[in-house]
Amino acid sequence: MRFVVVDDATSTRNWVCAGNYKLVRELVWRRATHVVWIDLPHWIVLKRVLFRSFARAYSGREVFPGCRESWSKLLSADHPVRYAWTTHARRRVQNEAMAADPAHARLMMLRRRPVGQVRTTLVQLSAEFNAQSG
Repeated sequence: MRFVVVDDATSTRNWVCAGNYKLVRELVWRRATHVVWIDLPHWIVLKRVLFRSFARAYSGREVFPGCRESWSKLLSADHPVRYAWTTHARRRVQNEAMAADPAHARLMMLRRRPVGQVRTTLVQLSAEFNAQSG
């Protein structure tokens, strides 16, 4: 099901995909022109994930329908806090390898580390898209 949805979404001229989902990555990257790798420092990622998780656990707000964060699951293996803590370095190595893969040479790889670089890049890409679509 997920593949069909992504296939439909990426078959149009202009689209954006957030995330790096292994099951559909090759399809997405085959159709993409740009890949923006938001490579923030580990401490920033952890700070943001902790803040969001604590706020959601405190408020009881749904992350998505039927899913709420709770204090009791904060350190479970699949919780975002633990995931961010344990996978950041490994994901960086994997992303570096994917970016260097000759199969992806035609893609405009934009690796952004400081938050300011991320913001600037997103504004520039948005302006580029608007100019092409206008």
